[in-house]
Amino acid sequence: MSLRRKIFVGMAAIVAGAMVCFGCQLVYTWQHIPEAYAAWDTGTLLVAYMKANDNRWPSSWDDLLSVTNR
Repeated sequence: MSLRRKIFVGMAAIVAGAMVCFGCQLVYTWQHIPEAYAAWDTGTLLVAYMKANDNRWPSSWDDLLSVTNR
């Protein structure tokens, strides 16, 4: 195998590896988007609850649901 061919194969392997890493990160991000929205919504509920209850923390998850019923 010539030096030029070895360099080409090596570069192709590096590019393919980078593409695989990028694809894996893209899939990982896509799968975790719902968790991010759930965390954001929970934070919004928490702020609404604390505004309505003199900046007191809720004692349970059921207390946060009381904000959604208003």
